[in-house]
Amino acid sequence: MVFVFPYPMSWHHLLNQSSDWSGTHFGLDDWGRFGLLFARRGMWGDERLLSEEWIDKAKAPSDPNPSYGYMWWTLKGNTQWEGVPDHVYYAAGFGGNYIIIDEENDLVVVLRWIDNTALGEFMTQLYQSIRH
Repeated sequence: MVFVFPYPMSWHHLLNQSSDWSGTHFGLDDWGRFGLLFARRGMWGDERLLSEEWIDKAKAPSDPNPSYGYMWWTLKGNTQWEGVPDHVYYAAGFGGNYIIIDEENDLVVVLRWIDNTALGEFMTQLYQSIRH
Protein backbone atom coordinates (compact mmCIF):
# COMPACT_ATOMS: atom_id res chain seq x y z
CA MET A 1 0.00 0.00 0.00
CA VAL A 2 1.11 3.54 -0.66
CA PHE A 3 -0.13 6.25 1.71
CA VAL A 4 0.25 9.83 0.49
CA PHE A 5 -0.61 13.02 2.31
CA PRO A 6 0.57 16.49 1.30
CA TYR A 7 0.45 18.07 4.79
CA PRO A 8 3.06 17.82 7.56
CA MET A 9 1.31 15.63 10.10
CA SER A 10 2.52 12.73 12.14
CA TRP A 11 1.89 9.20 10.87
CA HIS A 12 0.05 8.40 14.12
CA HIS A 13 -2.27 11.38 13.65
CA LEU A 14 -3.17 10.36 10.11
CA LEU A 15 -3.75 6.71 10.94
CA ASN A 16 -6.17 7.62 13.69
CA GLN A 17 -7.96 10.51 12.01
CA SER A 18 -11.56 9.93 11.07
CA SER A 19 -13.81 11.72 8.61
CA ASP A 20 -16.42 12.79 11.13
CA TRP A 21 -17.91 15.34 8.72
CA SER A 22 -18.93 12.57 6.33
CA GLY A 23 -20.66 10.34 8.84
CA THR A 24 -17.92 7.71 8.50
CA HIS A 25 -15.20 6.97 10.97
CA PHE A 26 -12.37 5.52 8.91
CA GLY A 27 -8.72 6.20 9.57
CA LEU A 28 -6.11 6.05 6.83
CA ASP A 29 -5.29 2.45 7.63
CA ASP A 30 -8.98 1.51 7.34
CA TRP A 31 -9.15 3.05 3.87
CA GLY A 32 -6.13 0.98 2.92
CA ARG A 33 -7.78 -2.18 4.22
CA PHE A 34 -10.92 -1.43 2.24
CA GLY A 35 -8.77 -1.03 -0.87
CA LEU A 36 -6.98 -4.30 -0.14
CA LEU A 37 -10.33 -6.09 0.12
CA PHE A 38 -11.05 -5.05 -3.47
CA ALA A 39 -7.47 -5.63 -4.68
CA ARG A 40 -7.68 -9.16 -3.25
CA ARG A 41 -10.96 -9.66 -5.14
CA GLY A 42 -13.14 -9.88 -2.05
CA MET A 43 -10.89 -12.11 0.03
CA TRP A 44 -9.65 -11.24 3.52
CA GLY A 45 -7.07 -13.83 4.42
CA ASP A 46 -8.77 -17.15 3.80
CA GLU A 47 -12.28 -15.76 4.10
CA ARG A 48 -14.42 -14.52 1.20
CA LEU A 49 -16.25 -11.31 2.17
CA LEU A 50 -17.34 -10.17 -1.31
CA SER A 51 -18.01 -12.28 -4.38
CA GLU A 52 -15.68 -11.92 -7.35
CA GLU A 53 -18.76 -11.37 -9.50
CA TRP A 54 -19.73 -8.35 -7.40
CA ILE A 55 -16.17 -6.95 -7.56
CA ASP A 56 -16.21 -7.31 -11.36
CA LYS A 57 -19.58 -5.57 -11.62
CA ALA A 58 -18.53 -2.80 -9.25
CA LYS A 59 -15.54 -1.84 -11.39
CA ALA A 60 -17.21 -2.38 -14.80
CA PRO A 61 -18.17 0.70 -16.82
CA SER A 62 -21.88 1.49 -16.66
CA ASP A 63 -24.03 2.20 -19.71
CA PRO A 64 -24.92 5.77 -18.69
CA ASN A 65 -21.31 6.66 -17.82
CA PRO A 66 -18.38 4.46 -18.96
CA SER A 67 -16.16 6.18 -16.39
CA TYR A 68 -18.32 4.92 -13.51
CA GLY A 69 -19.31 1.54 -12.07
CA TYR A 70 -20.94 0.74 -8.71
CA MET A 71 -19.52 3.64 -6.68
CA TRP A 72 -16.11 3.11 -8.31
CA TRP A 73 -14.61 5.23 -11.08
CA THR A 74 -12.87 3.58 -14.02
CA LEU A 75 -10.34 4.67 -16.61
CA LYS A 76 -12.54 3.28 -19.39
CA GLY A 77 -14.47 6.42 -20.34
CA ASN A 78 -13.33 10.05 -20.45
CA THR A 79 -11.07 9.72 -17.41
CA GLN A 80 -7.57 8.77 -18.48
CA TRP A 81 -4.24 9.22 -16.76
CA GLU A 82 -1.22 9.15 -19.04
CA GLY A 83 0.84 6.00 -18.59
CA VAL A 84 -1.65 4.44 -16.15
CA PRO A 85 -3.26 1.16 -17.28
CA ASP A 86 -6.99 1.32 -17.98
CA HIS A 87 -7.68 -1.62 -15.62
CA VAL A 88 -7.06 0.71 -12.65
CA TYR A 89 -10.19 1.81 -10.79
CA TYR A 90 -10.76 4.11 -7.82
CA ALA A 91 -13.10 5.46 -5.18
CA ALA A 92 -13.28 9.24 -4.93
CA GLY A 93 -14.42 11.05 -1.82
CA PHE A 94 -15.07 14.64 -0.86
CA GLY A 95 -12.03 16.81 -0.27
CA GLY A 96 -9.57 14.97 -2.51
CA ASN A 97 -9.68 11.57 -0.80
CA TYR A 98 -9.04 8.54 -3.02
CA ILE A 99 -8.56 4.79 -2.87
CA ILE A 100 -6.93 3.64 -6.12
CA ILE A 101 -6.74 -0.06 -7.01
CA ASP A 102 -4.48 -1.84 -9.49
CA GLU A 103 -5.10 -5.57 -9.02
CA GLU A 104 -2.68 -6.61 -11.76
CA ASN A 105 0.26 -4.80 -10.13
CA ASP A 106 -0.86 -5.59 -6.56
CA LEU A 107 -1.10 -1.89 -5.77
CA VAL A 108 -3.41 0.06 -3.48
CA VAL A 109 -2.89 3.82 -3.25
CA VAL A 110 -4.60 5.88 -0.57
CA LEU A 111 -4.50 9.64 -1.09
CA ARG A 112 -5.84 12.25 1.30
CA TRP A 113 -6.51 15.92 0.60
CA ILE A 114 -4.95 15.96 -2.86
CA ASP A 115 -6.07 18.66 -5.27
CA ASN A 116 -8.36 16.87 -7.73
CA THR A 117 -6.60 18.49 -10.66
CA ALA A 118 -3.28 16.96 -9.55
CA LEU A 119 -4.53 13.37 -9.29
CA GLY A 120 -3.79 12.31 -12.88
CA GLU A 121 -0.30 13.79 -12.78
CA PHE A 122 0.44 12.11 -9.45
CA MET A 123 -0.63 8.73 -10.80
CA THR A 124 1.38 9.23 -13.99
CA GLN A 125 4.50 9.98 -11.92
CA LEU A 126 3.84 7.00 -9.65
CA TYR A 127 3.65 4.60 -12.61
CA GLN A 128 6.75 6.15 -14.18
CA SER A 129 8.65 5.49 -10.95
CA ILE A 130 7.39 1.89 -10.80
CA ARG A 131 8.63 1.20 -14.33
CA HIS A 132 12.13 2.58 -13.67
